[in-house]
Amino acid sequence: MIEHNLLSASKLYTNIRFDELGTLLAIDPRKAEKIAANMIGQDRMRGSIDQEEAVIHFEDDVEELQQWDQQISGLCQALNDILDGMAKKGMSVPV
Repeated sequence: MIEHNLLSASKLYTNIRFDELGTLLAIDPRKAEKIAANMIGQDRMRGSIDQEEAVIHFEDDVEELQQWDQQISGLCQALNDILDGMAKKGMSVPV
């Protein structure tokens, strides 16, 4: 549950102090830092930790969204190509 809430916080914040994160998760700030470090280290969450400033900087998933968007566009183009090919052969497809 704590990891789920931490992941949710990473979607809402660009950065957060350890003490604020601890309050948000209702745990000790040191434990919040440790959990975040483990999740980042295991690639389950994108971000970096600034221990001097006691802040976690979250990274957004812009690359992943762009890749997903490109895959959807490719799928739509492939479907259009199939439908165009069918139309050229005189096959009608109700849309």
